[in-house]
Amino acid sequence: MYFDVNVTENLDRSERGPCSAGFRYNATDKSCKDVDECEIDSNQCHATQVCSNTAGGYRCSCPAGYAARAAGLRCIDVNECEQEVHGCEFACVNVAGGYVCACPRHLRLHLDRHHCVLPPLYKKPLAIYENSVSDEYSTDVDFPDRYAKYTRY
Repeated sequence: MYFDVNVTENLDRSERGPCSAGFRYNATDKSCKDVDECEIDSNQCHATQVCSNTAGGYRCSCPAGYAARAAGLRCIDVNECEQEVHGCEFACVNVAGGYVCACPRHLRLHLDRHHCVLPPLYKKPLAIYENSVSDEYSTDVDFPDRYAKYTRY
């Protein structure tokens, strides 16, 4: 969403001459040059808004994920979760400027960042000896004495 601001006088107080508001008269080549109101501190855009120069005026807008009610008003985070535009399969979590999808504990977020999938299954370790008669697989890890084993408290 954006707000076009039509200027009625030059914000830089430059001479308009025969030019419309928002344009500066150049007497040397008798032409009208656009005034970039975004470079002038007295433009109406709030500090949180993005100012874009237009011919004879300027536009105030908010970054993606934010909205304002008018030029000069603060940009406020849009809650995409409340608007139900998120497309999350299970849960939506609003964050500044956007949202993230969340999954139940037993699932993981898919690469598409919207659907939940089962976590990949861990493969059984390979047998140490290929000709092993045993169907059981095991792995032993020996920690050198200089490394302390991690224990949970």
